[in-house]
Amino acid sequence: MLLYYFICTVICTHVRVYCVSTDLPKATVTVESPEEPFYPGDSVTLRCDITEYTDWEYYHWYRDNTHIPSKTSKTITISLPTESGQYVCSGQRKTFPPYSASSRAVTVSYQDLPKATVTVKSPEEPFYPGDTVTLRCYITQYTDWEYYYWYRDNTHIPSKTSKTITISLPTESGQYDCSGWRRTRPQYSYSSQAVTVSYQADLPTPALTVDPQSPVFTGEKVTLKCEMEPSSGWRYKWYKEQSSNVVFQSEGNTFIITAASGSDEGRYWCRGEREHSNTNTPKSRDVYLYVKGEIIQNVQDLQIHRTISV
Repeated sequence: MLLYYFICTVICTHVRVYCVSTDLPKATVTVESPEEPFYPGDSVTLRCDITEYTDWEYYHWYRDNTHIPSKTSKTITISLPTESGQYVCSGQRKTFPPYSASSRAVTVSYQDLPKATVTVKSPEEPFYPGDTVTLRCYITQYTDWEYYYWYRDNTHIPSKTSKTITISLPTESGQYDCSGWRRTRPQYSYSSQAVTVSYQADLPTPALTVDPQSPVFTGEKVTLKCEMEPSSGWRYKWYKEQSSNVVFQSEGNTFIITAASGSDEGRYWCRGEREHSNTNTPKSRDVYLYVKGEIIQNVQDLQIHRTISV
């Protein structure tokens, strides 16, 4: 404005022409691509539009009121998140008027990417050698994730690209994290926090209990319980006399002899088998079940009989 006023005064002094100063051409910052919202990793193209004149040769760009000398063209590209901020531009030309007015500031900000989370789908911890562990990459925002990146100990696993993966212990133990990819923006999620998949080298030894305690009588109900800590994630097998003779197996830890007979007498033990592998625990201690031949019908008589027997 001062430049206009000074020139007009000189002209008016010598020629006696009345002059009126005018505003400088106006600059406008527009976002050329992509559409908002923006995300980390986006490259945003900004354009400095000046409607008056077409011979602007040089553009001045500012971010947060700081001149950016490396950016001098009408169109610039910035990278997020490092170059987010408020952008202003102006133009320069050789003829009069040599400058445009500065544009209004345009704020270029970004939204966080969706967050991924690794969850253990099965089995429950703790894990043991031979276990097959299923991991899932869960991303709350959007449902059209097509590709998943999996990493173990910070190394990409190119063979695993699905939402759910299966790993084998002990060879694939380690720290796992994941992220997702989709076709539309935002194309990527943040990487998840790492989840440690480790294992216990020694499997627990089960404890076999018998109720009632031996000896029992013919016709009595006998409960053999194979107890394990931790109690989840096991199948149970009961053996009699020799390891090839599996008398009962179940996902529950209880084996019931509904009515004991002489053929049930013998040495019993049990062991656990992992549900997600064929790994067996060590065998429990042996318990010998004695079966006496007399049938007792009345519970009170049974208690008296036990007292006499002892």
